[in-house]
Amino acid sequence: MTSPNGHRQVVEALATLRLRFAEPVKCKFLVSMMLSHPHPSFQVWGLRFVNALLASTATLRERVYLQEELTEAGFDPAALKKVIERSGSDHLQQLAGAELGRWAEGYVDVTAFDRELKGLKNSNTTLQEELQKLREANMVRMTEGRGRVVKK
Repeated sequence: MTSPNGHRQVVEALATLRLRFAEPVKCKFLVSMMLSHPHPSFQVWGLRFVNALLASTATLRERVYLQEELTEAGFDPAALKKVIERSGSDHLQQLAGAELGRWAEGYVDVTAFDRELKGLKNSNTTLQEELQKLREANMVRMTEGRGRVVKK
């Protein structure tokens, strides 16, 4: 799925499966299987697929949209981690942990971006106000300084 064309074909195939199996949202069947399948190798390969699909998106908007579709389908990394931890296989748990780490690293948290943006806007406003006050104070000092006679 490294080419944009390959990514598009996979997304179209997922949309076709959604329609064929009357899923309410794309990837519902995959996510359900990942959360209920008894063998952790399925979770590992499912996570690899999801991470590869997200990594191959062409734009941030597309990535966020796909993340949201997965969330609507029930994708929950914390629940998936619990399922994997019950498996008993240390090797597969490590592989799944690495894939969950990749998911977390690549996750675009829109809510956090929004909070950060609001904080930056507030900081910017405060700094602009402080700058204006400093400029005004500087102008006052400069005007007062012009009226003084400097003795040598």
